[in-house]
Amino acid sequence: MISFACGACRQELAVADGLAGQRARCSKCGVVVDVPSMDEARADAEIPLAMAISRESPAFVGVYVTLIALGVCLAVYIYGVKFDDLSETQLVNLTPVWMFPLVFGLYGFIARHLIRLVQDGQAETLRDAVYLWTRAFGALGLIPMFPFLMVAKWQHSLATAFLAALVWAILLVFFFAVIFPAL
Repeated sequence: MISFACGACRQELAVADGLAGQRARCSKCGVVVDVPSMDEARADAEIPLAMAISRESPAFVGVYVTLIALGVCLAVYIYGVKFDDLSETQLVNLTPVWMFPLVFGLYGFIARHLIRLVQDGQAETLRDAVYLWTRAFGALGLIPMFPFLMVAKWQHSLATAFLAALVWAILLVFFFAVIFPAL
């Protein structure tokens, strides 16, 4: 049996393996839908998010908020208090010191929020949760979601936060090494 969701009403459908790649009518809304191949159906199957979120400690929210506050405080201290005492090179070299905790905390917090949207029934999948995110924050809301979209199947905010921080660290190194090497 191939299990998949109707694209119109999100009804869970199950059809015989022989219908893979063909079309079928949804038993709930009557819309004709494409039946995925066996490989597509397997790839689209997600771990129930209730299980994924239950593995996350509620302490992660506190960690993410603390890291966000730490990143903001370090940036304010470096660029607000110590700015005149530091050279341009020192300012550039200190960028990762405040950026890594800020990015890690922001992405972890956002990923945790999106996972909760699914668990609370406001979204059916992580893709639906990202769609709700972009409806709330517009197309610009997709820009900070870039690394999260890459790991949407991981379903763990810590993994998402780590990957996001890594991606932005690589972008930062590229920026300073290639675009502004004089700094």
